[in-house]
Amino acid sequence: MAREHDHVKRTEESQQILRQAREKARKKTGYNSDATRRDLARLFENSFKKPPYDWQIDVSEAFLLRLDVVLVAGTGAGKTIPFKFMMPLLLHREKYSLVISPLKVLQEEQAKRFKKIGLKAAAVNGDTYSSDLQKEINGQSHNAIFTSPEMCLEHDSLQKWLQDPGTGKRALGTIIDEAHCMSEWGGEFRPHYARLNTLRAILPTGAPILAASATLSPSALQDICSSLDLDLDETFFLNLGNDRPNITPSVVEKNSAKDYAAVKMHLPNPADVHSPDDLPKALVFTNAVKKTQILAAQLRCHYSHLPKGTVDFLHAHRTAKAKRRVMRDFRKGKIKILVATEAAGIVRRFRCYFDIDSYCTISINS
Repeated sequence: MAREHDHVKRTEESQQILRQAREKARKKTGYNSDATRRDLARLFENSFKKPPYDWQIDVSEAFLLRLDVVLVAGTGAGKTIPFKFMMPLLLHREKYSLVISPLKVLQEEQAKRFKKIGLKAAAVNGDTYSSDLQKEINGQSHNAIFTSPEMCLEHDSLQKWLQDPGTGKRALGTIIDEAHCMSEWGGEFRPHYARLNTLRAILPTGAPILAASATLSPSALQDICSSLDLDLDETFFLNLGNDRPNITPSVVEKNSAKDYAAVKMHLPNPADVHSPDDLPKALVFTNAVKKTQILAAQLRCHYSHLPKGTVDFLHAHRTAKAKRRVMRDFRKGKIKILVATEAAGIVRRFRCYFDIDSYCTISINS
């Protein structure tokens, strides 16, 4: 009950923060909230053939009013494309947004989706960067730049562009996608995530930050607010929760760290599986690269009568070509069981998954 009360209180406080920002903008510039919200809804519906949710309009308006935003919304709630940043950019096509995204494949996929509705976007990472791309970016015509913490904090040319006065004038704000990575990946795995606290010094003064994630534990939220210098008393905070009627948690204790038999308890008996079509589409999460290969090999033996490609694995060390093939085959159903590190879960939404770490609990941050 106390947690529910805190949630209601925080929601009410955020709405009050938004109302105050509207009033301040009205007095300063003649801002019209009703007209802005109508325009946002109209542009969204024209582009995507369905009306937006009220909370999507709230978040977009808060961002347009230069409020920092923390958004917690479960997969499928509508926090991502096309909502995440298209609505404000559709309203202000002369502006641009910087989107910090954890994976190259995700950056490139999101950039393609922006382009489909007429917004100029580019994925800027080690695979795509070139002098020609930098010249395009310097031309100040892009609406969205998708990149990583490493590129923002280490790449001299991109940093120079971010700090250019012309870039600053066009900046609508910055989005930290999959913001929980700041807390979970900020150690040895992706140390630059822990250094995003320096991002404010690079970005234009007053430019808002939107931190979005499917789940944020209280400790992760605290880490993010501290790193990004977010004051929750002045931030539009919206937590939609992540409960889903089609998700059922199941906990099975393992006998040891190397006991993978627990996973098999969640999968059909081989005797009942006569073809790949008899298997559910499943994504099995591990917390280490080596484990993906070990478990994939064990599951292939478990279903030895099925084609080898029925089970596959995915982790950061696979080649870009192999990653694309695996993701494509999993989407199409050719691969029925995919054993992966968490990175794969960020890239796509799947029908079901298992996490074999921590006594087989489903990872709440996956």
